[in-house]
Amino acid sequence: MNAEHELKRAAMLIEMDRFAQAEAELAAVLARDPDSSDAHQMLAECHIQQDRTEKAEEAAKEAIRCDPGDYGGYLTLARALCDDPKRRGDAQAAITESLQLAPYDPFCHAIQAVLLIHRRDWKGALGSCDAGLQLDPENTACLHFRALALQRSGRLAEAKAVLDYSLSKNPLNEYTHAQSGWTCLARGDSAGASWHFTEALRLNPDSDTARQGMIEAIKTQNFVYRQWFSFLLWMNRFSGRVQLIAFVVLIIGMNYFRSFLSEGPPSQQYLALGIGVAYMLFVFLVWTSGPLTNLLLRIHPLGRHLLTVAQRWATVFSVIYLCGAGAMTAALLSLVALGGTGLDAATIANIALLGLIYAMLLIPVSSAFASPPGRGRNISILACIVLTTAAYPVTIFAILTNNKQLLDTARDTMIYGLVAFTWIRSILGAAEE
Repeated sequence: MNAEHELKRAAMLIEMDRFAQAEAELAAVLARDPDSSDAHQMLAECHIQQDRTEKAEEAAKEAIRCDPGDYGGYLTLARALCDDPKRRGDAQAAITESLQLAPYDPFCHAIQAVLLIHRRDWKGALGSCDAGLQLDPENTACLHFRALALQRSGRLAEAKAVLDYSLSKNPLNEYTHAQSGWTCLARGDSAGASWHFTEALRLNPDSDTARQGMIEAIKTQNFVYRQWFSFLLWMNRFSGRVQLIAFVVLIIGMNYFRSFLSEGPPSQQYLALGIGVAYMLFVFLVWTSGPLTNLLLRIHPLGRHLLTVAQRWATVFSVIYLCGAGAMTAALLSLVALGGTGLDAATIANIALLGLIYAMLLIPVSSAFASPPGRGRNISILACIVLTTAAYPVTIFAILTNNKQLLDTARDTMIYGLVAFTWIRSILGAAEE
């Protein structure tokens, strides 16, 4: 069997998702010809499809070594690295080289658009997609990413038109159906979104994009959550750095306004308190709306089958922390009501405040389960351990021993710890983009 035939057979096996057999075919080719750039590129493709980034990078670099003048090696390397926030600079360098060698390949322009979308450069992404579509007006990848850039920039009608055209050319494309579903969600069409996500899952039951979209389609059937989801989509149009700046401005502005109101009559002081509570609720929902709304999916006939293991565990810990906060606060206030502690009014108020703060522990819990393995998840887990230790045992001991100073310390540790955590995670998130 000659190498050309083996490479064609390997390509067919990759299209059928039979990666182990494809790798066996490619190993046979490379055993006879270790410098086959095409074989290394196809081997990298096998690794990309199986999320083996390091092996994909190694194979792609081997392809480049074997034939530095072949743009395919650089294109494959860019595809292997483009989803890793820490390696997108290397991916950009690879796709730039690929475009210099082959500006006529629309897929190179599509991968350039992916990197621009990651940077939230919607105009640049649209330009790259348009360049690719001038070469091939029916290129599925360029159509897909053009629709994605249009959707993320709020041009929903144009995004729907692009996706409808793409589906008319290829009605069995799972990615186009999934993207159509997300566009329907952004337009407030939960029923249309559900249909597209169902089609995507029928074509590929393992599609994570379609599965997560179906979860949101079920949630957005609720009017209140639909408004919240629209706000999150709007916020997602901006880069992490812009969101962080807005977060800082909001905090400074809120504190200044509250300080101004606090110096006025009692009515203004109550308004200042209300602003503080509203801000805490806003921050709480930004971080925890996912696991809290997933609680409802645990009893939904379809939704409970869509949650991942991590999402299920997040709902379990949500219940534990909420019930723990409620039960502990109720028990402590009952003791106070029975006169068993001898605490003054200020201390009782601290206990009530701590009850609310305990619920805020869901913020690092939510972050831990939502973050991929790495520095962000480790920081979230550490915050959970430290803040939980500061919350429950220390507070119980402080109340039982009537140690007001220790109770104040526990309260301040919780507040400043949660504030520090949200800042650190936000900064790290912005730095990764």
